[in-house]
Amino acid sequence: MIHLKFLPIPVSINSAFSHIKRSAFSPVSRCKSPKYILFEQEMNVWRLTHSADVRSARTWFLDKSLITLEMKMFMPQLRLFTKSGDPRKLDADNFIKPMQDILSKMLDFDDEIIFKVSNEKIPHKAKGSWCDVIIDEHKLSLT
Repeated sequence: MIHLKFLPIPVSINSAFSHIKRSAFSPVSRCKSPKYILFEQEMNVWRLTHSADVRSARTWFLDKSLITLEMKMFMPQLRLFTKSGDPRKLDADNFIKPMQDILSKMLDFDDEIIFKVSNEKIPHKAKGSWCDVIIDEHKLSLT
């Protein structure tokens, strides 16, 4: 099992890409948004400051064929709930794909081996936000 701690909160897939129409005759093209580029940069800083964790994780992946990826996003309570206690519009599943893509690139695995994925939003009263990721071998059960 791999437990990566204090990763940056991923960008939502809804704001990960920009659509650009270059001219009236060209199709609309998709490119990384400034928010996605910032997330990539933050993940690169994390990779550089946690190089031992990255090396260990890359070695762990060598003999794995299927994996489970579990995300836990720790966010200030006011980012997740309104003052009246209602949940804010912040879909947990929108954060999975950007994290999955960057982790697969950083840890050198193909994201097609991810067979189960989850994300949990965890409120806290302290300042700051971070994401922990737990990656484990997936046990496939045929029915």
